[in-house]
Amino acid sequence: LVNVIVRPDVFREQKEVLVGARVLEVEGILQSVDEPAAAGQRTGARPVHVRALHVRPALAAPVPRSRWG
Repeated sequence: LVNVIVRPDVFREQKEVLVGARVLEVEGILQSVDEPAAAGQRTGARPVHVRALHVRPALAAPVPRSRWG
């Protein structure tokens, strides 16, 4: 997963896709990738941040519902 930064102008232009699509394909500029944890620090997934330039609905199979909800 990726944190997507959407500037107000992109939101205005592509609002329908941003709020209507269940899964997005995002073209943009990599803003940051956190450095790996140093020795002795907790490890785990590190967030990736991308500034969106263009979004569109992803052409993916439907996401199955969880058996818990």
